[in-house]
Amino acid sequence: MPVSFVAYIDESGDTGLEQVKKPDDPKGATEWLVLSAFLVRAENDPKMVTWTQDVQAKITSKRADLHFNKLLPFKKTLVCSALATKQARCFVVMSNKKNIERYKNPRLDADNKAWIYWFLTRLLLERVTAFCAQHVPEERRGQDKLRIIFSRRGDLTYKDFTDYLWKMYYERGFQVLGYKELDWSVIDFDEIYAHDHGNKAGLQLAARSWSSPWPAPARWCHRHGSARRRTHEP
Repeated sequence: MPVSFVAYIDESGDTGLEQVKKPDDPKGATEWLVLSAFLVRAENDPKMVTWTQDVQAKITSKRADLHFNKLLPFKKTLVCSALATKQARCFVVMSNKKNIERYKNPRLDADNKAWIYWFLTRLLLERVTAFCAQHVPEERRGQDKLRIIFSRRGDLTYKDFTDYLWKMYYERGFQVLGYKELDWSVIDFDEIYAHDHGNKAGLQLAARSWSSPWPAPARWCHRHGSARRRTHEP
């Protein structure tokens, strides 16, 4: 099936729940786990390197890759403003882990720490797939597909996510918790990949989404539970 959309997915934070950092105790796992998707049309995918260079030019950076969290605040604003001019969409899901500290999913092996990452990915893709499906002409529905590219993490097995997707697909319409469904018309199970962060410019742009989600220009950021209009369609 032809690929019409490409979603680059990156994260900030970790999956640890045993002990979550607190203001008076900096030890432990990160308080937040944030996943973001940088979505572009397939015809714009070859422009990712150029777009990254455009962003670097705004902040006069000569680095081969972008490290948003190391930038001064005014440079972060410049990066967000530069991205807001691109034909792309950004989606963000943010989980504050304080209220699920030490939670154990009784259906999973006790050592499985990846479940929260895949669950947040599922929430993220609910929004991404719905948006893609809205922008597929009716006569092409079911034909135009989404390519999903993860920033590789050493502690994750990406086949597990594909298996999770298949499970949701077979259980569609009978979800236990009654969550929204992914729009399966744009999902292609053979179009799920993981690459090292530095090898894909699109993953570096995805990282800009979560590194500073709150001050990002409203017209280009989608957050789970809310959507904001933007001028440039992907």
